[in-house]
Amino acid sequence: MRAFLWTIAALVAVLGFIGIVAWINDDGAQLGRPIRITPKREITTQQSPEASNFRVRDRVFHTTFGSGTVVATDGWKLTIEFDDGGVKRVHEGFVVRSNGRGSE
Repeated sequence: MRAFLWTIAALVAVLGFIGIVAWINDDGAQLGRPIRITPKREITTQQSPEASNFRVRDRVFHTTFGSGTVVATDGWKLTIEFDDGGVKRVHEGFVVRSNGRGSE
């Protein structure tokens, strides 16, 4: 009986050691360890090589913000001064041209 208990204790010790080594080398989340989130690839911000379909002084309409005038463009991002006085940066896909161009 004593040999059996020593065998069980040795087995538990070996399996525990293997579990600790696997736990140290594992990158997955484990209880008691902080979770590390790392990107799979490098994230870069890129300017759109294509020019916007809108130009400064174009009149546009947005379904939420209403009518406004384009005051700057950055690729597909437009800076629009809306008629209610607010200035927003909006992707050009969310606005439509309205009432032709502003004063040229």
